[in-house]
Amino acid sequence: MHQQLPQPAEVPPARPPTNHLRQILRALSSRNYRLFFAGQGISLLGMTLQQIALGWYVYRLTGSQVMLGTIGFLNQIPGLVISPIAGALSDRVDGRRALLAVQSGLMIQAFLVAIAVVTGYGTITVLLGLSLLQGVLNAFDLPFRQSVVPTLVEKHRDLPSAIALNSAMFNVARILGPSIGGILVASVGEQMCFFVNSASYLAVLGALAAIKLRPRVRSLPTGRMATDIFQGLSYVRHHRPIRDLLVLLAAESFLGLSYIVLFPVLARDALRGDPHTLGFLMGAAGVGSLSAAIRLASRRNLRGLLGNIALCVAISAVSLILFTFVHSLFPMMVLIATAGFGFISVSGAANTIIHTLVDDHMRGRVMSCYTLAFVGFTPFGNLTLAWLAHRWGITHAISLFGALLLVCALIFWSRLKSLRAAVRPIYVDLGIIPWQNE
Repeated sequence: MHQQLPQPAEVPPARPPTNHLRQILRALSSRNYRLFFAGQGISLLGMTLQQIALGWYVYRLTGSQVMLGTIGFLNQIPGLVISPIAGALSDRVDGRRALLAVQSGLMIQAFLVAIAVVTGYGTITVLLGLSLLQGVLNAFDLPFRQSVVPTLVEKHRDLPSAIALNSAMFNVARILGPSIGGILVASVGEQMCFFVNSASYLAVLGALAAIKLRPRVRSLPTGRMATDIFQGLSYVRHHRPIRDLLVLLAAESFLGLSYIVLFPVLARDALRGDPHTLGFLMGAAGVGSLSAAIRLASRRNLRGLLGNIALCVAISAVSLILFTFVHSLFPMMVLIATAGFGFISVSGAANTIIHTLVDDHMRGRVMSCYTLAFVGFTPFGNLTLAWLAHRWGITHAISLFGALLLVCALIFWSRLKSLRAAVRPIYVDLGIIPWQNE
């Protein structure tokens, strides 16, 4: 049974503007979340440095669009297999300690990449293996993080703020990281970005070590791991709102997020640019995504989010369709920023709704399905888009994926009425809406 969740009071229009900022930052009132936010923010900045450096290094080394797609595939494909297992584990183990172990592994992986490149052993085979290792660690990291974040806020009503701030933190890193990474790659080479990323994990490890959680009484799964996994999958299959949101998210990850791994191709081939051009493209994606995260954090409740999701998928799809018509940096940055706004609006809103709808004892397993939908299908999109880009050209391939994503948006839009009807009783039970409202 869902517990009654306290809702923030309606804010009168006459209040000072500072209340709007307070609404966005309210999750930071929790000490544990502040620690996590600060440590994770530094670590994510390092991660974006490595992302831009690795993409440029691999494309410089091989000149192959397909190889970029393969790197992205190996980095994300483990999530397809491991995420359900990690979700079942997250309902059994101490999430904070599990995150400490995984983040330590990611720090070691980043250090190995740096050493391999500096010593001359950074061959494409070695980098493929290290990308696969990172993918395995990330497959455990995301479900653990999804299950831990709700325990870091002292008030359940601050959870939407925490989710949106997580997204904002990620996208601030995407804005700053490419700019810094472009300068470092152009001036001292890719290896410095890899070392900085490895060192940045010390911040999140220190934050996780300092977090103090109250002991929680929860009903731990007692059956076999396989039973827990199948229970989670069955729960999602029979919970229509969660199921439909995850299906849409999977379509978005396959069709809408795959082009990010090919940014080096856009920068060097389509725009005839350099590492600074790549930084501008990634920064544009971060600006659009950050805008979406701030907009989501400023919301006071969940009303209207389902319709907003359908609209934002359509916005992203149209932005991708228009890629075939642009051939210069600024228009492409505008399209990337718009697409980024749509993608983060969808993923953040879906994350918030699912966290609200799911029963506590199933949270880890359901959020592992969220992770599976969000990252598990992207590697197949990476490979497919890379192959199409090789055959037809990068901008034409992206536009085709945008057209297919628009079809998905229209299908979801056609199901909105019945989805709202399915969600309404749960929202009423939680006190989010009265009976007479949507």
